[in-house]
Amino acid sequence: MTLPGGSSNRLIENLCKSTNEFNPIIALSKLDECEIGPEEFSKLSELDSKIGIITGTDNIVGSLAISSENVLTQYLKENC
Repeated sequence: MTLPGGSSNRLIENLCKSTNEFNPIIALSKLDECEIGPEEFSKLSELDSKIGIITGTDNIVGSLAISSENVLTQYLKENC
């Protein structure tokens, strides 16, 4: 499931609850345009979401990063 940067906690919760039966892996997109912050990451964690990919907007292939603890930690250090 793709979740654009800048999504509100309410949107995150509604999307996750509506797709919960599919157990989706989340791709965070547009992170070069709209940041996602600690509150949103906390909501994703509360909902036991799996983040698989983070990416920017302009060039998906060039900016694609497979999500890992190190990648997400680096993103949070640089942007939050």
